[in-house]
Amino acid sequence: MVVDSIHYSLPGNAGAPWMFSAEETGYAEDMTWAEHGHARVDVSPDGVEVRFLGLGNTLLHSYRIE
Repeated sequence: MVVDSIHYSLPGNAGAPWMFSAEETGYAEDMTWAEHGHARVDVSPDGVEVRFLGLGNTLLHSYRIE
């Protein structure tokens, strides 16, 4: 989620399933996933790439900050 040009990311619940609805969190339904996984952040002089990966390293969502 981007608010005032700040990228906010929550990569998970320490491996536990997400148990909250959009009404409780304010997050859009398309910004949460039922799959378990982790986040990967790659930092280089050119920018930052954030990827949310499911089991088996399937890409759930990603974004890049230049």
